[in-house]
Amino acid sequence: MNIKSRVRRLSSRYQTRQQLRCLPDHLLKDIGKTRQDVTKELNKNTLIGVIARFLQPVRKGA
Repeated sequence: MNIKSRVRRLSSRYQTRQQLRCLPDHLLKDIGKTRQDVTKELNKNTLIGVIARFLQPVRKGA
């Protein structure tokens, strides 16, 4: 996977997480998530985590 596709994928994940953050609790319940689940997901997108995942070697076949 090249750098451009990695950045695109990270950007897409970031946008999805931000949309989750804006959902009210009753809609989260409809999709089987809690506010705690969303908080946990949002914490995955810290700058250090993004850089660490970006620098991991690419596994073939993944």
